[in-house]
Amino acid sequence: SALGPALEGIDAVMHFAAYARVDESTEHPDRYHENNVEVTGRLVRAAQQAGVRRFIFSSSCAVYGSPDADHLPVREETPLRPDNPYGASKANAETLVRDLARDGSFALGILRYFNVIGSDPERILDDPAVDTRLLSACLRTARGEREQFTIFGTDYDTPDGTAVRDFVHVSDIASAHVALLERLESGADLTFNVGCGRAASVREIIRATEAVTGRPVPVAVGPRR
Repeated sequence: SALGPALEGIDAVMHFAAYARVDESTEHPDRYHENNVEVTGRLVRAAQQAGVRRFIFSSSCAVYGSPDADHLPVREETPLRPDNPYGASKANAETLVRDLARDGSFALGILRYFNVIGSDPERILDDPAVDTRLLSACLRTARGEREQFTIFGTDYDTPDGTAVRDFVHVSDIASAHVALLERLESGADLTFNVGCGRAASVREIIRATEAVTGRPVPVAVGPRR
């Protein structure tokens, strides 16, 4: 009931809100479906009723699951095969938003983020320190708030044996939204991956943390998660 008045006179909506923890999604898949899919549908319908003309949906690389070698590097055309409830909720939300856009009432843009990292440089918004996040754990270890940082698996088929990901800074994520908003014209249905384009390993992130902070990051090795 609050959405109608809030959206009155609004030209464009960027929908970022979601539950976004893979481990939590496996414990509460119903909660993730309700919040990430059903609530998204309610927002889109309210936006349509309010005459919103442009809608950007923040999705995730989790919609791709774990692509095989034939689908690397991951492109927008890579089949969606999520392997956890979080990824499935994002893929289902994409489908729902796209279906609702078919009547031409709004132009649609979808951005699939890879591994978002960092904080707003102006400190308007801070990235909370959460130990399940790689950089947060590194920084907390460097500050002495954790005894050690655990690398989960050192036997991957990568140059240094640790897991490799494409990390993209949150400021670049913001810039991508602005760029997409400027491209959204009537009838548009655009989907883009948002990444850095260069992979970084866990050990590289550890070394970067040590270089920036001037403090060691004690490391322990654990099994793959």
